[in-house]
Amino acid sequence: MILANLIIVSGILLAMGTGKDNIFSAPEYSGGGNGKTWGHVAGHLTVMVVGPLILWGIGSLIMLLTKKLTGGRQARTGTAGA
Repeated sequence: MILANLIIVSGILLAMGTGKDNIFSAPEYSGGGNGKTWGHVAGHLTVMVVGPLILWGIGSLIMLLTKKLTGGRQARTGTAGA
């Protein structure tokens, strides 16, 4: 997610610098508006940080629920020498 957003931000900055639209700044791909704006860049930088944190939180919640529902790790008995 971080690498993808860095590539997108680079494409938007390139479009801003050259004044020519590319796949990352063309109106039909950037929500219908001008894709060569600092707001568009800020949005991708925000998603680059917040997105992984949200996904981490969801994954942690799933792991916590799974651990609670299955009882977590329990010591094995009687497996020595097997």
